[in-house]
Amino acid sequence: MKRTDDKQISFSSAYNLGDSLFKQGDFQGAAQAFKQAIKINPGDEDSKYNYGLALKTIEENQKKEKEKQQENQEQDQDQEQAQDKKKDEPNKKQEQNQNKENQRTSEEYQSGAMSKNEAEAFLDNIGEDPAAINRLRFHGKEQKTASGKDW
Repeated sequence: MKRTDDKQISFSSAYNLGDSLFKQGDFQGAAQAFKQAIKINPGDEDSKYNYGLALKTIEENQKKEKEKQQENQEQDQDQEQAQDKKKDEPNKKQEQNQNKENQRTSEEYQSGAMSKNEAEAFLDNIGEDPAAINRLRFHGKEQKTASGKDW
């Protein structure tokens, strides 16, 4: 930035550059330009004020960016927890349904009511020994005594 020996021109150039960069949103560049203007003319209050304003704006932007990152991280964690919870729900429902089915199945066996598929599975497990089938099927139930009458 030193193309001239005239301090007033150098100061005005640095100050105007800082002002332009600040308006464009380049706060880092603006701070450097205002710092250069202060080196050339240390007594200029506007340059000092604008330099401080540029630094303050940089600091605020960094804070906002940091807060935004933290919010994004929290949202990501919340989403992960929600997804984990959704993954666990079907497993819990499946366990509950299986427990209900197991209860229903044992109740049905005790009452003697079986579906065709259950009866086939029952027979497959026992084999083809009718005596074994009857022993397991009627285990614990009152057996009717034959009256001796065939009618």
